[in-house]
Amino acid sequence: MGDIDMTLMHEFAVRTRYGSEVLERRELVLDAHVRYLRRFRTRIRFSGPILDLNGVTPIGGFTIFRATDLRDAQSFVENEPFYRAGILESVELNGFLGFDANVQESLDTAASAGLFLCQQSIKSLWHGNGVANPDGLVTSGLTLDGEFRRATRLVRIVRALDSAEARRSIIPTWPQEGTEPRGASIVRWRFGRAITSPA
Repeated sequence: MGDIDMTLMHEFAVRTRYGSEVLERRELVLDAHVRYLRRFRTRIRFSGPILDLNGVTPIGGFTIFRATDLRDAQSFVENEPFYRAGILESVELNGFLGFDANVQESLDTAASAGLFLCQQSIKSLWHGNGVANPDGLVTSGLTLDGEFRRATRLVRIVRALDSAEARRSIIPTWPQEGTEPRGASIVRWRFGRAITSPA
């Protein structure tokens, strides 16, 4: 991996969801999963689990990975221990265009218990869709189609006390929970420091 020219890399967003009744199996494979991601830590912008509404139980994961092309990114996913063990119910793999060059520093200073992954379909964006609380915005970017030509979703990671505050901080015009535009979601997320920091 040391011979790869990092200037030729593209970034990819990998969002996974665990199948039902797999938490026990997940725990058995977790060490192998972390070791695998550590092998690629120079190519991982950030990574961490998506949590349930209580912020406790992992229900999936979200990773930004640098790859030479789509085939390289697919290989990264297909050789990942959770994937190989059949723990993943679904995998979304998209190109990613990040806006924050200092995301690692931003995440290192963020309270991991108060992070939310917010995604919104480009089709559901409207005028005045700005950030009401810029101090709470940790990083943002766009997922792209397979040819890196068209943006599909706006992705933000924000610091907030709860999902309601996260919702208000990014889209003040969302009146209440359950009224999200089609193609929008807010889930708890935790920064995986063990993966991106030296072993």
